[in-house]
Amino acid sequence: MKNRIRELRLERGLSQEELGKVLNVSGRTIGHYENGSREPTPEALNKLADFFGVTIDYLLCRTDVRSTEKQDTKDKLQTPADVNKEPASDDIKELLLLAQNLQEEDLKLLKQIAKRLNR
Repeated sequence: MKNRIRELRLERGLSQEELGKVLNVSGRTIGHYENGSREPTPEALNKLADFFGVTIDYLLCRTDVRSTEKQDTKDKLQTPADVNKEPASDDIKELLLLAQNLQEEDLKLLKQIAKRLNR
């Protein structure tokens, strides 16, 4: 688990202090999680999973699939039915990738904005 937390933190470009603020713990505590000298509480695991958009099983190294939602979204990027369609533009691909890491509330807001722009 320690490597997963560090890997996710670095992917987001966060310091241990910055991630600690998200969890309401010190950067030193994050360091303990990352070096394996301390385990996150169940509450901290939930916050980490929500923040990074991954499952707790992923954090605990029980699976290599980050989240079922991300896997579903990746599968939707190109299905057999899409073969005859034009490929998605780079902007659309980028939007889909960015949307994967949004919290549910933010994702709903983005959906509302997109619907308004399509009118």
